[in-house]
Amino acid sequence: MVLRNAGATVSDDVERSLRFAHENLGVDEAWLVAHSDCAAHGGADPAAIAELRRGAARLRSAVPGVSVRLLFYDFAAGA
Repeated sequence: MVLRNAGATVSDDVERSLRFAHENLGVDEAWLVAHSDCAAHGGADPAAIAELRRGAARLRSAVPGVSVRLLFYDFAAGA
């Protein structure tokens, strides 16, 4: 299951969808993925990384039992 939105933001919709997937489909892991030069964060990589951390904290408290993994892709480094 893939949920996509601008800025890797964990919105109410994302939280609700993940809760449904966890409770009804057995989803037990979520990956939050952001990237460098993200327009949703004005191109500021620290802002994108901070949003990943906020999203992880939100999911961990809202959907117990789901493991949350954070990934940040740096286009310049290709990693």
